[in-house]
Amino acid sequence: MDEQDHAEPPVRRLKKRHIFGAVFLLLIILLLVAWSQRYTLADRAVRDQLDAAGVRASYEIDEIGLRTQRLTNVVVGDPANPDLTAKLVEINLTIGFGTPAIRSIWAEGVRVKGTYTDGQLRFGELDKFRDLQSK
Repeated sequence: MDEQDHAEPPVRRLKKRHIFGAVFLLLIILLLVAWSQRYTLADRAVRDQLDAAGVRASYEIDEIGLRTQRLTNVVVGDPANPDLTAKLVEINLTIGFGTPAIRSIWAEGVRVKGTYTDGQLRFGELDKFRDLQSK
């Protein structure tokens, strides 16, 4: 038998290329749509986490990149008497084989309000993010 007898017909190879090309193009389009919606997706993710913890907070999303996220005008707690304010918060991520992890958090213009009563240090709304039972 000749080697050409075992080779795929040219029409079948052409169809596979078209299918692969169409799937690849669809994937690229989906990635571009997700990238264009990154501010909305990030805001929804942050808002869901804050709501799940029952934390009142406001912020403005300044930048959402692959590794760096920047929030400005962060206010946690009662807006009239906030527990935390920050002019700028920058979160840097590491991206590996799995979920992204926080590499560093940098903040500018931070003010935290706390109280020390009965041997306990309290930070209002921020206490919802920490385990008060741990010493």
